[in-house]
Amino acid sequence: MHIGVDATFLPRDHRGMGMVVRNFIQGFESLNLPDSKLTFLTFKPHLLEDIKKEYGYLGQVCTFEQAPQDLDVCWYPWDRLDFPLPCPMVMTVHDVYSWKSDLGRRKYRDWTTIIKKVKYVAAISDFVKNEFLEAFAQTPEQVEELTSKIIVCHNSVNADYLKKAGLKGTASCASPTPSAPTGQATGSHKANSGADSPTLSSNSANSATSLATQENAEDFKANNQQPASQATSLEGNETKPDLTPITDGRQQYLNRITGGQPFIFFVGNPEEERKNLLILAQALSSLKDEFPHKILIAGEQPQYKIGLWQRLFPNVRTRYLKKLRPVLDKIPNRVIYTGNLTQEQMIEPYSYCDLFAAVSTYEGFFLPLIEAMACRAPVLCAKVGVLPEVGADVPFYYKPDDVQDLQDKLRFLLKSREIYRGSEQEKKGLQRAELFSSSNAAKAYLKVFEKCLADSPGDLNPNSGAE
Repeated sequence: MHIGVDATFLPRDHRGMGMVVRNFIQGFESLNLPDSKLTFLTFKPHLLEDIKKEYGYLGQVCTFEQAPQDLDVCWYPWDRLDFPLPCPMVMTVHDVYSWKSDLGRRKYRDWTTIIKKVKYVAAISDFVKNEFLEAFAQTPEQVEELTSKIIVCHNSVNADYLKKAGLKGTASCASPTPSAPTGQATGSHKANSGADSPTLSSNSANSATSLATQENAEDFKANNQQPASQATSLEGNETKPDLTPITDGRQQYLNRITGGQPFIFFVGNPEEERKNLLILAQALSSLKDEFPHKILIAGEQPQYKIGLWQRLFPNVRTRYLKKLRPVLDKIPNRVIYTGNLTQEQMIEPYSYCDLFAAVSTYEGFFLPLIEAMACRAPVLCAKVGVLPEVGADVPFYYKPDDVQDLQDKLRFLLKSREIYRGSEQEKKGLQRAELFSSSNAAKAYLKVFEKCLADSPGDLNPNSGAE
């Protein structure tokens, strides 16, 4: 099978969508398929050399105008369709927001036109699939048509994280739908994700230590208070994690980054309201006299300078920063910004944090949740949107927008860090992360590509040329 990949934005995107593409390529390589090959395409000729430097060893790199005639399928992973080709096309969608906003009126993100051109749409989660059904399927017939056309292909974690935990990323996907906390709503349209969706076993889904299915966080503590000599450990299991970086490197990392203080790890742009740094800062501000912890943010420091136009006509960002700044001013020495980190640099803070905070109010998938599990970090998570689908019964959930509930769970977890180490909950996090391996993600996409070849030709009718 000859697969075309729109690689246009790879040179500039090393997280988010760029990570989705790189992890697929990593998984594709690991499968070692002699009868399949990739060709990397771009509609920006000046990027050809950059793409060749990174992936020229793996396949041909060319512009869309020079695309090989024998492509069996072309994959567009960037939440847009810029340059249609006369072959079956698969487009990945990451969230519905862009399609419903003004961007949705642009040619490369015109849903009404594009959905007729592509053979299939790959949604990165059931949550995203349900959002598209609710947004664009108004009749039972449209629901049926879109349900069969949108296929869930979950994002994946980079193999480096699995190697860090001593995992091989070979766990198979055992059930059609991912585990989710009891009673978690997934939208009015119940999308079936297909056989490639990760899940945990029923035993782990019903574990007595999970806050996903329990009201009282103290149950976890009670079930894990045992003598050190009897403490649950991954030592001796079939896959044995490398504990050396955590036991020997943590204090050195703290001394270098946080002045020796423990920290809560936050990943995301602090200026984005949906990332919800505000609620985390509010909770820590209330606990600042109880705990010495800092918030380590993998992102750039917010730019509070607001021009005259923004003061006169404040946008969403401006209004949010006005609420965020006074809260951060209450904990002036408790917030550290790392700037943008590389894939390798992210492993240390995931591994050495006392807690990873997944407090976003809206995500299409939120890969950092899986990355944190792979590095054995305790996860405090908002029970909202896609997060329970991704985290299943591993994170400790709090009620979204409830600062008091977040504060209570935060207090409990910061006191229980040592109990978490080696616990069943930690092991379940490793199991969960392994299901989202790059090889599993590549297999899921390859099944969609193969389905394109097996089906009868759809309404392609491509229009050459990007906007």
